[in-house]
Amino acid sequence: MTLFPVILPVIEDISRLPGKEKVALLSRVSREALKLSAEKSGVTIGELYKDENAVPIPFSNSNSIPGSLLQGSGDWGSKEAQHPLGQGRGQYPACGAGPPQNRRFCGVYYWSVSHKPKYVAAVISYDKVGIDIEEIKPRSESLFDYVATGEEWELSQEKSWDTLFRYWTAKEATLKAIGVGIGGLKTCHIISVPDEGHIILDYQNRLFEVEQLRYKGHIVSVLKDNNQIEWIIPKDS
Repeated sequence: MTLFPVILPVIEDISRLPGKEKVALLSRVSREALKLSAEKSGVTIGELYKDENAVPIPFSNSNSIPGSLLQGSGDWGSKEAQHPLGQGRGQYPACGAGPPQNRRFCGVYYWSVSHKPKYVAAVISYDKVGIDIEEIKPRSESLFDYVATGEEWELSQEKSWDTLFRYWTAKEATLKAIGVGIGGLKTCHIISVPDEGHIILDYQNRLFEVEQLRYKGHIVSVLKDNNQIEWIIPKDS
């Protein structure tokens, strides 16, 4: 299938906003990006929830529940949110099991979002998916050893901030799709950097392919695997 990852700008300056207002603004822009990805995919978004580990729960078009996320109501992604199809949190729709073609048949969709002060990224998929965005800027030098091993650095042409954030976002996008989180960083390994736009990773003997895009000082990574990728960036971004 074709995935439509969306990148949207955060137009307002969030640097001086209080914490809750900042989170609310980023959530609103993330919702807008996710809605665009859904529209391009021919999907109608239902309710969106995250489980107790903050992992996005796939939604089903069969929910027949108003998309409060798109209406701007409710605490999007809160740990207290109860999933309408299960008893408590983290209950996936029953028809979500099995291969992707089964999920397409029953209308189960996975989603992922990521945001930074200047831009957000979002994507919808029939299968597990992850997306991550980071601004390319110098930080603590200790990040180089934290993000990758010496063997992984030997795969790249240079040990630069650009490469660091390529590695970082590739691992984050993969771990998000798996549902592990940043705690799995050391067990997710870069095994190939075939070109400037793709990275191959290994997690527990399973291979993953990530596609990457550089955009206005940022790196965006999305889990690609066997899908085609069509990046969506509105002209006024």
